[in-house]
Amino acid sequence: MKLMGTIFLLIVLCMHCHAEDLLFFTDDHYKALGSPRLDASVINPILQPGEAVLRIALANNGRVEELMPIMANGSAEDRELEMEEEMHITDAFSVTAALYGSGPVQVISGPQNIADLPAGSRKEMRFNLSLQDGSSGWHDLLLLSDYEHQVDVSVSDGAVLPLYQPDNDSKSLRIFIAGSEGVLKVLGTDSNLAPGGSGALNAAIKNVGQKPLRNCSALLMASPPFRVSGVQSPLGDLPPGGFGMASFFISVDGNATLQEYQLICQVGHDDGREILSLPITLTGSPPNTWQMPLIVAIIIIALMAAYQVMRSRRHLRRRRL
Repeated sequence: MKLMGTIFLLIVLCMHCHAEDLLFFTDDHYKALGSPRLDASVINPILQPGEAVLRIALANNGRVEELMPIMANGSAEDRELEMEEEMHITDAFSVTAALYGSGPVQVISGPQNIADLPAGSRKEMRFNLSLQDGSSGWHDLLLLSDYEHQVDVSVSDGAVLPLYQPDNDSKSLRIFIAGSEGVLKVLGTDSNLAPGGSGALNAAIKNVGQKPLRNCSALLMASPPFRVSGVQSPLGDLPPGGFGMASFFISVDGNATLQEYQLICQVGHDDGREILSLPITLTGSPPNTWQMPLIVAIIIIALMAAYQVMRSRRHLRRRRL
């Protein structure tokens, strides 16, 4: 019966996995399903012509899809240890990332190396670029990553033996090369965002040109670790020297690092559109959801105590009378 159960589980594994993932030890206690999932985003997408440093955040958003028992033989300690080690199936190791540009965008630094990128983590890479003058606008880059990840692990008498295989990934990234000074300027931004939290990002945008801008609206173009909710933020008509307030609601991934980011804001008007940079810095931690109920409870207790004191004073006055 145990043999038939093992055969059935292996058939199920075959239905869930691709052929290249069907690597396992014959004495497995458990088999985890899942793999790393690499995501890349540009931290500072707006750059000036000339020599520039591009900052790229590489995140591993892999997750374990299922953990299946295979055999119940062996010691309880070995089975428990193998269960823990199987969770590393979504981690990436020995990551080598190379960035490639073309035309007016040339990458002048070599590949970046990351020793390990566990699931749920995010690390920053920096590449030196040479940007040709007079090439303002959007440009595409290609990020190629090679890495290893665990496909199975065996535990016997406390000894851990992982099995790795190579893999690769490619991501298309975009940067914006700024041109001459436009007629719109960001006076400042205001936010209170933290990893795993959400909130508003407000930006004051001023018309520094000599002509009025009609029907202005702002659109935030965010990439991980940010998620934008809602549509365009209307600014209305901006006369020369006038400014409007753009407001966006943003959610932040929990694995975002505490640092300054640069978000792209596209402002459209009747005469065209402009690309602006909105700086945002993540600090601290998201507010605890238990704080508000606790504050309310403290207020209620204080009011009840004050009420009891007032009743006691009234009772004493009546007795004296």
